[in-house]
Amino acid sequence: MEDLTRLRTLTRLAPLGLAGEQARLLRPVPGDMAGLFPTGGVQAGWSIGFVGRGSWSPAMMLAAGLMEPDRWLATVGLEELGLVAAAELGVPLDRVVTVETPAPGQWAGVVAALIEAIDVIAVAPRHPVPARAARRLQARAREQQAVLLHLDGGRSWPQPMDITLTVVEQRWQGLGPGHGHLQGRRMVVEATGRRVPGSSRWSELAVEAR
Repeated sequence: MEDLTRLRTLTRLAPLGLAGEQARLLRPVPGDMAGLFPTGGVQAGWSIGFVGRGSWSPAMMLAAGLMEPDRWLATVGLEELGLVAAAELGVPLDRVVTVETPAPGQWAGVVAALIEAIDVIAVAPRHPVPARAARRLQARAREQQAVLLHLDGGRSWPQPMDITLTVVEQRWQGLGPGHGHLQGRRMVVEATGRRVPGSSRWSELAVEAR
């Protein structure tokens, strides 16, 4: 009888322990992006895809939030990414590591090494990633509590994204027909994926011009 009571107690406590662990691994995001995530933040170990014209802006906004208070960002094969623009979106460049595009046969090894040391890794592979390599990298990201940002929307990644953020509309502010001063953009972003219950979630983001 005593053993049965202990078992019932442990069964009740297990979900509470799991919820506490998930809360501990939850990474905060910028306030106007929180509505895109059912949990209000990003879970360590997730893969997040970015799709649509201008989607690098929400990617860098999210990266900036995930880097607080003292985490680092690594970019792999994103030589065209404007670091000055990333800094304007809040990314602290003194905590950014940039890696040139590795050869296809070395790509998975390079990303695996970064996952061991870096908290947020942004990638855009120029070749299909083998399914076995993707599974290993995703598992390693969960173990190391890292977040993978796929700036190609995950097209080269055979695993499903946890969440995909798609820019569906952009509106420039401050410009008229032949006059005005560019003040920024309003971006409508849709969130879909296996971590989004129901059909989708939406949010409007403000991107200021500096």
